[in-house]
Amino acid sequence: MRNSTYAMRILISALIAGFVMLSGCELTSWPAMHAQVDKAPPAPTYTAWDASAYPNYYRVDGPATYVSTLSAGETAYGDLDALGRATWAETVVDYDAMARGIARERGDMSSLEPTGWGHNAEVELQLPDGSSYHGYFWNRSHLLAKSLGGCDELCNLITGTRLQNVGNNDGSGGMAYCETRCRAWLEEHPKGTLSYRAVAAYEGDEPVPRSVIVDMRSSDGLIDERVEVFNAALGFSIDYATGEYAQETTAPVPDPQPTPIDDETLVVVSASGKAYHRDAGCSGLSNANEEALRTVSLEEAERMGRHACGICYGDTESKN
Repeated sequence: MRNSTYAMRILISALIAGFVMLSGCELTSWPAMHAQVDKAPPAPTYTAWDASAYPNYYRVDGPATYVSTLSAGETAYGDLDALGRATWAETVVDYDAMARGIARERGDMSSLEPTGWGHNAEVELQLPDGSSYHGYFWNRSHLLAKSLGGCDELCNLITGTRLQNVGNNDGSGGMAYCETRCRAWLEEHPKGTLSYRAVAAYEGDEPVPRSVIVDMRSSDGLIDERVEVFNAALGFSIDYATGEYAQETTAPVPDPQPTPIDDETLVVVSASGKAYHRDAGCSGLSNANEEALRTVSLEEAERMGRHACGICYGDTESKN
């Protein structure tokens, strides 16, 4: 029944006109359900990033302080401000909206330049777990992720470091912390809804935000958090007024933070394997179909009959 309903909604969406005008943002990438909100959120305050306290580029700042009044499946975006900066995005996402977002093809963003864009090169970035990532310093980072129904337009894009975008590169940090939690909850509660708002926090007229403030609350209250996601990178200094960055001569190296294994831990499973994994980069998943990998809670993985991967958790004889 869910598949047929999903297919019907996709067909209806495909018949909608080619673009929607919302709050001065021309949405051409996905004809989803868009709406207006009563008023824009106030400019948020941010805190300075502390690498030792928040090595995975986010901090939970208590319960959510905002709950959207949009209907399920609707999204809203703020105007680009007078400086052309993305401001905020919000949604009430349900399972079908998530499914549409995951299924749609990502738009071509190569011509889109969020404010502060232009100084970018491949660098070696140190990840919170002590490993490294080689890739571009800056990402076109979404305020509202594609998988949660977000569009690929300037009203939804900021200049964010790779680490602000995905943290440790395994769904556990940066904006991915919020997004992974929401997707995992929707997988477990397909009849529920989740309020989600992300607001960029700028200093004065700087084109690059210092942080993004996310309020997310599920309809059952199991998710109820206000999260600050830091736009920073260990070992690099950033000029937020220009988007330029420079590698520091000596970088503080935080101790690797082990992931606690409890019912709230998020793990990765393949379609047919017998184990759950700490992250998608595990060598035990080398033969798995990447498109079929899912992030779920540890509790759900155990209900599926999965056991801990020995490569990730100690017994090197385990397979995916």
